[in-house]
Amino acid sequence: MKKIFVIAAILLSLVQAWPAHAKVTGNLSASFFELKDDSSAYKYNYWDTRVKLTASEFMGENKFINLDARTRGTGESDLNENIPETRIRDANLEIQKGFWNTDLVLGRHYVADVPGAGIDGVSLKHYTGELSGFGMFGGTQPDPHIDRLSSEFVTYGLFGFKREKKYGISGGYASSIYNGKEDSSFMFTNYDWRINDKLNVYASGRGDHNVLDGGFDLTHLLATVGYRIGRVARLGFTYYQYRAVQLYESMDYDINRELQKSYRVNGTLNISRGTNLYARYDHRTRESDNKSAEMYTLGLRKSGLFRYLFFDFSYNDINYFTSQSNTYRTSLGADISTNISAEVNATVMENSQDKASNKLRQTMYGGSLNWYKGKSFYGSVSYEISEEKYLDVDSVFIAQADNEWRSSSVFALIGYRF
Repeated sequence: MKKIFVIAAILLSLVQAWPAHAKVTGNLSASFFELKDDSSAYKYNYWDTRVKLTASEFMGENKFINLDARTRGTGESDLNENIPETRIRDANLEIQKGFWNTDLVLGRHYVADVPGAGIDGVSLKHYTGELSGFGMFGGTQPDPHIDRLSSEFVTYGLFGFKREKKYGISGGYASSIYNGKEDSSFMFTNYDWRINDKLNVYASGRGDHNVLDGGFDLTHLLATVGYRIGRVARLGFTYYQYRAVQLYESMDYDINRELQKSYRVNGTLNISRGTNLYARYDHRTRESDNKSAEMYTLGLRKSGLFRYLFFDFSYNDINYFTSQSNTYRTSLGADISTNISAEVNATVMENSQDKASNKLRQTMYGGSLNWYKGKSFYGSVSYEISEEKYLDVDSVFIAQADNEWRSSSVFALIGYRF
């Protein structure tokens, strides 16, 4: 935590040295999470502190300094002992259209036009039109596991983009080098088409270079179509296929790179004011054994009940490759005032596995409280209890192992925007 606040203090002191018209905006937040389980293997807690700052107009218009840093601390144990205590996502100077109609970002940042490209270096974005142009970036790459500054990783790339009233398209190439050897390289493209006020289409794709065999493997393909029937209904269709990205030099263990494909159909029907009926169907297949998974969802959502109340009830039928489950979930909440809302919820799920004689029932119930003080202060707290039990077990099994488990979790968050 000290590191983050030291960096924030340095940034604020630098801003104060510039003219009084400089503006500083940001967000400070702190959260705490704890999970307790009957099994000691699942007991951990941690707190999380985050600082986001933007200093603008300190040397004229369109000039920014950005900081987005995060620190974690643990009590009894953490999810993983290798999780770093401090992570800095962004710490950079950004100047928009300050050099021959070109945006410049210097420092640690994620390149907005290249999905997943994070660098410690410089990126340039040149506009050839109001919403079209090209760009490039280069530098070292933060260690992907702990975000530390590292000279072992080097990254570079280029991209182009064009936007019109009805459509937008972008694409490019990025490469990462680890200790002088190619680790990961990919080409990507994104496209969206607003056909009219009712119908829109979006598609994206990514192909990764296969360093061992040559050529490019299609690792990501997404296509979505959305259709709106006035205020009455919304319909959507999504197709998605992917395989895991292989890091050829920095990763020394095998990963499951099988191809998975899925599609989803979803819809929402406005029955009356504040009352929505929604449904979804998901289907997925995997390459390794040609097994498939399916999920059906049907739900009803109502708001404005007795003016302050809202509720949601849904049912899920899931056949997930080698398991089957049915889930019922309901929630009831109230907008107590313009600044406070509360909710209670309950979920019951029964699950069975192929070639397993026993079913598992999980019952979860909990509640949450959210608070806002104007646009500056906000807070949230939630508590949940989960009970799991094997059904139809015999006396021999009970004598050898427990057939019931119980866990509880609490999450609290408080923040300030300025």
